[in-house]
Order: sequence, then C-alpha cells, then structure tokens
Amino acid sequence: MLTVTTMVAGVLGLIYLALTFRVIQLRFAGKVSLGDGGSPLLLARSRAHGNFSEYVPILLILTGLLEFAGGSPFWLGGGGLVFVGGRLLHAWGMDLSASNSGPNRPRIFGTVLTLLVLLAFSVWALVLAAGALA
Repeated sequence: MLTVTTMVAGVLGLIYLALTFRVIQLRFAGKVSLGDGGSPLLLARSRAHGNFSEYVPILLILTGLLEFAGGSPFWLGGGGLVFVGGRLLHAWGMDLSASNSGPNRPRIFGTVLTLLVLLAFSVWALVLAAGALA
C-alpha cells in the first residue's frame, strides 16, 4: 500500500470538499448558477478551487510514483505536509485578494510552497528514473 500517498490524498480530498462547499455556499447566497455573478469573493473562491484542482493531481501522481519506487516516507510525508500548507495558504490568500488589491503574503507563500514541493518531487522522480536506467 502507498501509505504516504494515501494519507496525503485523503487530506487533500477533504480540503477539496471544503473549497467546493465554500463556492456552493456563495452561489446559493448570491443566486449565481454560472460564473461569478460579479462577486469578487465568488471569483476568488472559484479560482482557489480551480487552482487546487490543477496542482493536486500531478503532486499525487509524483508522490505515488516516488513512494512506489522506494522514496523515503519521511521526505514524502514532509513534502506532502508542506504542499498541504501551501494549498491552504493559497486558498486563504485568494479570499484576501477579493477584498484587497495590495500584496498578499498568504497567497504568495502558498504558491511558493506549492511550486517548491512540485519542483523537488519532479527532480527527485527524474533522478530516480535516470538511476534506474543507468
């Protein structure tokens, strides 16, 4: 069993549901069936949800492949934890973006953490694959 991948996927699945319900809540409140209805907060939450769904699949694929190839559960779990933190910061920052056009530290830090884990896991996968080919 890919234990680390399964745990990270479970946590990310719960966050995805929370992000989904946050969008649904605003859609009901504003009676918006499609689009953002001109609501900056609905736009921000929709994009946070969409952005989450864009980054999570590749991270889970990389995590699963690295774990299957014998990658360290400590580093995979740590990377997964940093990724989760980055996604949470990003979502929080998106809410802040709806009400403020200035610098947005949670969104920036969330994006940086997400990209760092994606970069690290991608390079790790390439190194493992190159080693297996040699």
